[in-house]
Amino acid sequence: MKRIALSACCFAALSLCSVAFAQGTKKPEAPAAAEPGALELSLEQALRLARQSSPTALATPLRIKEAEAARVEANIYPRYNPLLEVEVGPRLIETNPESVFFSVGLSQNLDLGGGVGARQRRVDAQVEAALGDGDAAIQQTQRAVALAFLRGLWAEQRAALAGESEGIAKAALDATKKRLDAGDATALELNVARGGFARAVADRTGADATLEATKGELRALLGLPSSTSIDLLGSLAAPLAIDLPALRKAAQGRGDLRALAADLAVAEAEDDLADALAAPQMSLGARYELEDKVQHTILGTLTMTLPIFDHAQGLAAQAEAKAARAKTELDAKKTQVATEVETAAKVAAKRADAANAFAAEKGAESFEENLALAIKGYQAGETSLADLLLVRRELVETEGARIDRLLELRSSEVELLYAAGMLP
Repeated sequence: MKRIALSACCFAALSLCSVAFAQGTKKPEAPAAAEPGALELSLEQALRLARQSSPTALATPLRIKEAEAARVEANIYPRYNPLLEVEVGPRLIETNPESVFFSVGLSQNLDLGGGVGARQRRVDAQVEAALGDGDAAIQQTQRAVALAFLRGLWAEQRAALAGESEGIAKAALDATKKRLDAGDATALELNVARGGFARAVADRTGADATLEATKGELRALLGLPSSTSIDLLGSLAAPLAIDLPALRKAAQGRGDLRALAADLAVAEAEDDLADALAAPQMSLGARYELEDKVQHTILGTLTMTLPIFDHAQGLAAQAEAKAARAKTELDAKKTQVATEVETAAKVAAKRADAANAFAAEKGAESFEENLALAIKGYQAGETSLADLLLVRRELVETEGARIDRLLELRSSEVELLYAAGMLP
């Protein structure tokens, strides 16, 4: 009966100290002592670096510059270089075998349809598409950085929790050895305690490996050298700023939507260009002829193409098909974006409910105090090893679940900001 009563007390203490234990293992806002030369990063700083130094951020301005370089070609008018023609040769006349004919002509092709304005509009749209694609690519990089950062905070809290669990397991193992020496424990209990300690060490080592993996992912995403040491600042308990009405409004200006709208503008500009190219091509020039070294002739020339077979119908057909595709894709994407935002908002609300389920009233006693009482009771023979291990497992699993729910909540907030294209 005494053991049953003590077990009941342990489980009662469990419900009171789970939140207090959470505070005992929660990562502080800033590390007490950072490594020399370590890069301290908050989430805001990591997102800022993603916009400045990530491989995507470095490539985006170059892609925009590449699109803008097409303006040089678009502004060329006339489109063709002047044509110089020279003719010289003997005239085969029996009465004058030394007769010679010479002519030189210079002509310039003029585009009657122009097309410069259409080409410029096409380049403008292509630049806007590059801007939209670049913004979307940076948002994707920021999403990956934010999620990796949150996993890093989660791994730190998991590592701290694993360290606490390892401490409990070590104390239980030491107490079991003493009880075995006193004849109050069995060899089986000692083996169980050893197994529990080994598992706790493995859990702590695995958590450290997960933390290192997330920091390595951050280095790669931010374009940092592998030798850079990173200290993460912040806590999973800190919520992200969410303004749902503003996010709904901002979502319609997402980078991928702007890129699709620009793609439609490119198609419309190409259709205008096809109309310009369908016009006849006219060439103006002058020609000088010399015959028999005495007869001089000066001529003005006019040449014009007849757009019968090729009147840019191929470009027009492609532009029409491209416009139809871009408009359909843009309309579908707008619907998709709205759905993504609403879904992300609902998921974030559900994740908040799940995380808040752990916000129970704090017990009067802290986790450390309850742990000390449990170990003291076991050392005194008042509780069994099974009771101690059960309480430890429940406490650790409860706190682990709380940390997991916080990670899910913060990650869902990142997904909501990403769905609206509003990661800072």
